[in-house]
Amino acid sequence: MSTSSSGTPVTVRIASLATNRWQQTTEPIKAAPKIDLGGHIYEEITIPDFVKTIWGLDDALAKTINGHTFTLLEDAVQEYERILIDPSKREPHLHLPFRRVSTQLLKDVCDAVGVSYDEIKNGFWDGDGNATINNRFSSRKPDMANTDAPSEKNMMWQLVRAVLEFKKTKKIRSALETIHEDSISSRVPSKEPPPNPSRSRKEPKESSRRSRPRKKKSTAEPSTSTGFSSVSSGGSALTNGSDICSGSKRSFDAALGEDNSTNATNKRPRTKDLNSDQLQLATYALECLAASSRHYATGILIDGFTVSLWCYDRTAVLRSASFDWNKGEGVSQFALTLFALSQCSMKDAGFDPNVYHLEIPEGEDALIDASSVTEVTTPTKTMEGLCFRYPPTLGMPDYVFRIQKILYTYRAIIGRGTFVASVRAAIVGATMKEDLFALKQSWQYQAREQEGRMIGKLYERLPEYWKKRLPEVIFYAKFSAGDLGLPHTQLDAVTADCSVEGAQERDLHVMVSRLYQNIWMAKDVEEFKRVFLDCLECHYHVYETGKVLHRDISENNLMIFRPPAAAAQAVDDEFEGKLDVGFDASVDGKDSERTTQSHGILNDFDMAAEITDGVAHSTNSHHRTGTLPFMARELLGVTNPEHLYRHDLESFFYILIWAAVHYDFKNQSRSYKVRKVLLRWVSPETAKSAKAELYSGDYFLEELAPCVRPEFKELWESWIIPLREMFRKAFNWCDGARIEKIPFNIQTLDGRITFSKFMETIGESPRGLKSEMEGEAALATMK
Repeated sequence: MSTSSSGTPVTVRIASLATNRWQQTTEPIKAAPKIDLGGHIYEEITIPDFVKTIWGLDDALAKTINGHTFTLLEDAVQEYERILIDPSKREPHLHLPFRRVSTQLLKDVCDAVGVSYDEIKNGFWDGDGNATINNRFSSRKPDMANTDAPSEKNMMWQLVRAVLEFKKTKKIRSALETIHEDSISSRVPSKEPPPNPSRSRKEPKESSRRSRPRKKKSTAEPSTSTGFSSVSSGGSALTNGSDICSGSKRSFDAALGEDNSTNATNKRPRTKDLNSDQLQLATYALECLAASSRHYATGILIDGFTVSLWCYDRTAVLRSASFDWNKGEGVSQFALTLFALSQCSMKDAGFDPNVYHLEIPEGEDALIDASSVTEVTTPTKTMEGLCFRYPPTLGMPDYVFRIQKILYTYRAIIGRGTFVASVRAAIVGATMKEDLFALKQSWQYQAREQEGRMIGKLYERLPEYWKKRLPEVIFYAKFSAGDLGLPHTQLDAVTADCSVEGAQERDLHVMVSRLYQNIWMAKDVEEFKRVFLDCLECHYHVYETGKVLHRDISENNLMIFRPPAAAAQAVDDEFEGKLDVGFDASVDGKDSERTTQSHGILNDFDMAAEITDGVAHSTNSHHRTGTLPFMARELLGVTNPEHLYRHDLESFFYILIWAAVHYDFKNQSRSYKVRKVLLRWVSPETAKSAKAELYSGDYFLEELAPCVRPEFKELWESWIIPLREMFRKAFNWCDGARIEKIPFNIQTLDGRITFSKFMETIGESPRGLKSEMEGEAALATMK
């Protein structure tokens, strides 16, 4: 954790790395996972438990292998050892003797259990020891990868089943060395199992405590929700704080931190720091997770002869007990590892089991039937053309969602793991819809309200005109980690501490809605203003009438509805992955009304909280929420703040400033580099002070004003300068009232920051709730 100037804990993630992949260095790349994973690591899982629970090895086969004596290829072991002690040799030199040893051992294991070695399709890739795996965010050089395409010249993270990291050390050392006591905690000491009586040779004592597999939950068991929850936004893109090329709504709140609940118990496990080698492996696991909608990724760390197995998902990191692969019981454990990895299914390797091949029948009116959807048995280079199909969900049709493009993937390990793709949709037994939709998956705390359900409540509470300014959802569902069979739910060594902060259980939330455009893709300033006002007024009615506070107002959550043909073309024209998407499609599954007039959509309610007596109620309603550059100044300075309606109004103001500096309406785009004048807004260490300077000194007029784009000059004068004065006066009055200890209304600062005051300041008239015709008439007067 790092600390802001006010002392508020802030998680710094990979969003603060180098401007492009060629500038990224190893150390800053390692730093983010070190912070990400702190307090989430559960260790000393036995090798049999690991390979059975995570890689799905059959128990009977595991017992057969564990009871067999295997002999390693002696000359290859000796060559490996010579390289280890030779300072002129590097890690890649270890690959060949390791391959020779592992290949022969795997053949011996296959003979022992009656499996054909020739039928094994996966193997080890190392790119001849010098190849990199590139993506849009990074260029990485893993030592080895287990893959179904071991001869692939241009390896991709999408093809990697498990990653291997080699280290040359003369000294065998503990994999997790440093223990920090964060708070009062107790831990069950390690227990040594009795020696294996089947061995004739003397066995080294196993240092791990045995972690017994838990009984699996029934997949038919429904997911449960314990309440409405909205906690701090998070997620990150592997970009620089000065680079927003991910186009993600989470590009900047990554720097704020994710899901640090204030309601967790004080009990915490002893957190153990990752050493440099383990961090290196974690960064490769991050790449595997970020390459698709993967549920978890696995890795093998080989430090000299010492091996440990790792599994990374969005809740926890599982680490096995270490063993020496060249001697004693370690040989059998090595055999278990190699065979389990060679036999594991796509699901057991961590790939999303809800992804399938989709064969679209020929013919314009051809129906999509169940036989069109088939299992994916080997990793693919791209998800485009595959489809999502989810287990039966109460009240939802049996949909197939054909993937068109991946628009966003999460760039961290622990957290929401948000994945967004544009898709086409078809109900099984019907034809494929022509329209494009946005499919979003995210791992949310169990107590959090489903976004689709929250939007459904707003549809029930708001009049028709303002419902059209909300996302329309065609599908939403929630699946627990137990339903999905995530490994950490099957091991009591892991779940014993899941009530502690930082290791709370998460459910997979899925929502599908029609695809929108971002507000920076407005055609001109007039359309920008119209969309902005739609979102601003909709936000007010959501709060005042819908009794829901949004709590994450950012540039990424103000969207433009356009006729579907225009929206689809915009997605094709924009660079893949840069778009952030809005969520739109009807709650009842009906096609939404077609219009030729664009309008604003207030998007993304996964941080929203319901209001009772003017107070936002959610499990984590007193934790900071928002996207860092657009967060209210007051929220950056309090450890457990109450998020108020006026804080969202302040976020709307910051969006206007941000847009005036970054948006290019001529090209319907935005600058993907943060301008220097606003760079301090994206750092948790400087965001609060930078916002304070906005209301005092020369920063606003002498530094910001010259950076305003020409097309925004009029809006700067008519909206931004008056709003800055409104907020400045309100904050100065509030500071004085606090000094004088004068009581005042904290919600509005005695009426100084309200919706009506905001609208009055920019010279606009609210449209009200009464009728759609009145709303349209008021809108016409603004043009």
